[in-house]
Amino acid sequence: MFQDAAGQGKASFDAALTPAKGEKVEKKGYIPFQLITPANVNDLVN
Repeated sequence: MFQDAAGQGKASFDAALTPAKGEKVEKKGYIPFQLITPANVNDLVN
């Protein structure tokens, strides 16, 4: 499993900013990830 650090950072920032703007906060949030397979391993690991 490849975990997207930039995507996680953005999701965390958005989760903190939402209540600060007085908006409704979702109970669950999506953290970006990508499944590593033989077809994409060289693109993600190197």
